Amino acid sequence: MKGTKNVLNDIRKNKGRDKLVSSFNIMAKKNIRKTRKIINDEKLEFTTLYTIKKELERFELNKDLNPRNKIALQLINEIKDKKNNIVTKYDSIEHILRVQSTIKWILDTGLDGDGLDNEYDEILDFSYILLIKVYNDITYTPKIIDVIFKRYRKGYYIYDLVWALFESCDIDSLSLIAKHLLSENFKEFNLACRLLNFIPVIENINSKNKRDYYPLVIKWIKTNSPYLYYTGESFQQTSRPKVYAINMEAKYLNKEVSKKTGEILHKLNKRETRLLVEFKKLSDYNKEILSNYSSTLYTNNLYQWNNFISYPLIKQIEYAKKRLGGIL
Repeated sequence: MKGTKNVLNDIRKNKGRDKLVSSFNIMAKKNIRKTRKIINDEKLEFTTLYTIKKELERFELNKDLNPRNKIALQLINEIKDKKNNIVTKYDSIEHILRVQSTIKWILDTGLDGDGLDNEYDEILDFSYILLIKVYNDITYTPKIIDVIFKRYRKGYYIYDLVWALFESCDIDSLSLIAKHLLSENFKEFNLACRLLNFIPVIENINSKNKRDYYPLVIKWIKTNSPYLYYTGESFQQTSRPKVYAINMEAKYLNKEVSKKTGEILHKLNKRETRLLVEFKKLSDYNKEILSNYSSTLYTNNLYQWNNFISYPLIKQIEYAKKRLGGIL
């Protein structure tokens, strides 16, 4: 049925779920062969398949489904049974890639139906978690962020999606979350503050000054993104997790870190290694001053930074405090 709309999708969207079920029953009784083709049509949407899953069993059509639909129904059943072996059940590359393709189809054609019922939302959550944890696929970040805020406005469960979002270590997600600081919906604004509460300026932001502070939040993310790493904290542990932290040592030397481990990605030379030995002995206050100044100077004037970094550490701290004037 390439090049045409899917009649089952149309019935669901225009007349509702109950009408889809009744129409499917009539269709299956009248012409099971034609019905089989419509079900296996590539344009069928996941929400439609989910809605008629019981009818597929009733008419014994499960055995006739294409691989995509079979995997989708298997995923539904695994969620019911609290299992998680849809990827590892078979070790062939073909199966693994087919599961990934099916998960993408579920999200592409199913996210619009978010909120259908608890089981449906759980399937979406599980699909996204699999995509992140098994396939390391972050392409759905913008859509998932939209779903998270949509759910939060309605009072629905969000924490599995939030956990998976941050497990992806996708730094670009921070700027997308920050956009919701400008929302006129207070719940949406409040959630953005909770998700970004590891950013110092968030402490001072409120619904009245948010448009003044928003550029500062974006600037902070841009400035510190090379040195941020995922802490692993989540809403399952605390109501205000600090999901990212700055590796001050990396910021001091202007070295990018792994978002997952926080370790500096580049091999250090002897001078850099020696500097870090001394840097680690400093108080947290001095580490913050020195790393902030070093990063700023490195960005603005590489020549001056090379001179600065050659000074003894005590002189570097004195110089940084004078230049920063105590402002972090």
